[in-house]
Amino acid sequence: MRLVIFLLSFILVALCSAWQWLRPYQLGVDESNLYRIHEVTVKRDTNYYWITISLDSPSSDMVEKMQLITNSGESIDAADIRYISQTKQFVARFWLEKNYMQNVLWLQFPTGRLQVKKYGEFELPDQTERIFSHTNW
Repeated sequence: MRLVIFLLSFILVALCSAWQWLRPYQLGVDESNLYRIHEVTVKRDTNYYWITISLDSPSSDMVEKMQLITNSGESIDAADIRYISQTKQFVARFWLEKNYMQNVLWLQFPTGRLQVKKYGEFELPDQTERIFSHTNW
């Protein structure tokens, strides 16, 4: 009986871990959208944040313009956009003031829009970095 309980617990933990590892960054994305967010890296630098967004892309056609849009409608242009051919990903970097991190954030580009950050309040200690694989931050 203990072995059965142990095996069931192990299977449950393994399934939960697999879901965390394999789930998409954002659920319910429009299928016509060419891009998918792979992960988001956030690094705090004093009163600013670097946000690096890795986008899976079926094409290497350069995206001319990407912006972060807050829930209040403000837009922040990307500081840098690059295509990494080895991983077939675009990497967009944004330099944000601390107050922008208290908003919901969307990534806007010519062919669509993806949610980057779902909740308002956010804080990291200075000079720390965190990688997110979902919008729940």
